[in-house]
Amino acid sequence: MSELTAQSILGSFADSIAHASGEKPWRLGILGGTFDPVHFGHLLLAQSALEQFGLDGVLLVPTAYPFYKQAHLVSDVEERFHMLKLAIGDDQRFQASRVEIDREGPSFTVDTLDILSLVCAEKARFFLIVGADALLDLSSWKGAVALAKQVTVLYADRPGTSADLARQATINSEFDIRAIEQPLIEISSSALRARVAKGLSIRYYTPLAVADFFQRSYREHALVSQQVDHRELEPTSSHPTDNHAKHETNTAEPEHNGTHQVGLDHASTSHNEELSNENKQQAAETNHHAADLGGQA
Repeated sequence: MSELTAQSILGSFADSIAHASGEKPWRLGILGGTFDPVHFGHLLLAQSALEQFGLDGVLLVPTAYPFYKQAHLVSDVEERFHMLKLAIGDDQRFQASRVEIDREGPSFTVDTLDILSLVCAEKARFFLIVGADALLDLSSWKGAVALAKQVTVLYADRPGTSADLARQATINSEFDIRAIEQPLIEISSSALRARVAKGLSIRYYTPLAVADFFQRSYREHALVSQQVDHRELEPTSSHPTDNHAKHETNTAEPEHNGTHQVGLDHASTSHNEELSNENKQQAAETNHHAADLGGQA
């Protein structure tokens, strides 16, 4: 686990924020997600928020432990962070943050904001960028009351989400909520993963460097997975008693193999029913961390 520093959290924004003042704080946007992979929908959303609300920069925050991503095993966080760096390139308006990578445990928005507040030392004002569907769950997020005092929420409409329902959610909310005006971009990370799985190109959905990296990485992981599956099908011994013992072992409750993300337990429905309140709160924060805010997850 690496040590958190102002540079690892804020990137090149660190110096600018350090020289800001409480009278004129830096206006910092925060866009969280799984980014598996990052695509043009994410980047357009970050740019729209920055331009419409006069932000000085937008921090893109990949979550390390996406509890709610049960449909697929998420790409390694270092690969997702690298793809963000590739997507941003030399655009100094955006920075990729390691704040949720280099700290232990699951990621909650309020905890991330606490760290940012400490590092920025009251020299920044925070703008949390979310999808419209997140507005329905904001009050159930961990530390919602404290969070409402720390951020202004900027939301964008999303395909499949009622604009009227989203606007209704802003009424009598404890949060300061404002709408981002931009075209609906129906690009999703899940659709991009599906295309790559079929051998199709994702160029023009995401920056070329990201497309090349993700497609190459996907093929490499698929090859390794095939090799592992092949080895598992091979008997370890031709001795009858060894095979019988192996069969008995396989009927036991499966063990975690280390590839599951934190909080993901696919083996038992009863386990899911016994989730702690903290895990339920984390699941409610899906739209900040993993909704892939430029489209669907």
